[in-house]
Amino acid sequence: MGFDSSPLALNMNKVLFRANAGPGIGLGHLHRSLALAAVLTVSDVESVFLLNEDTPSLGWVREQGFPVVSLGHTESWTEVDSLATEKTASIAGCDAVVVDDHEAGGPYLARLREAGMYVIARDDLALHPFPCQMVINGNADAESLPYSSVSGDTSYLLGPSYIVLKEEFWKPVSPRLPECVGNVLLILGGTDQYELMPEILRLLDEVAGDFSVAAVAFP
Repeated sequence: MGFDSSPLALNMNKVLFRANAGPGIGLGHLHRSLALAAVLTVSDVESVFLLNEDTPSLGWVREQGFPVVSLGHTESWTEVDSLATEKTASIAGCDAVVVDDHEAGGPYLARLREAGMYVIARDDLALHPFPCQMVINGNADAESLPYSSVSGDTSYLLGPSYIVLKEEFWKPVSPRLPECVGNVLLILGGTDQYELMPEILRLLDEVAGDFSVAAVAFP
């Protein structure tokens, strides 16, 4: 599956995922949270999601079969947010919370831990010392980043051994590559916040050869 869930599934029955998604944010944090939730399902661990107010993202989580709660108009990663996260976890009966956003910051993670929660951070950048019990970074450069622990007891799951793949990639197959390219699908994640699509289409138009391009753009 690309990820050994046993370090997480041990002593856990239900996990709260706290992530944001939508315009200006993208869907990356939510995508990989859903992928991890799917892995945990195999270990009989239930998942609940707490998101910012973004109707399409909330609906998408429900379509994946997971309960989801909206923060409404609460500003993300504030003390009010952490209180809402604690309350949601308590009501849902969650044993742990997974926070996926580097903007959450150390103080936010610390408040959750001080409230008695087992806190897991999904991270990419190691921008600050971590006060939580676990950090997951499946990127290739993860082990070279300057991770440090505030509490001295943080466990780190670092490197490609801990990359989380969606279910459709759990059983990879050998692709059959065509001799020539006839169709190109262009998609830039959940949102094109840097408006790169027009420039990429222009560059593709300059490539020699006869092929079609299907560009998928999200609002």
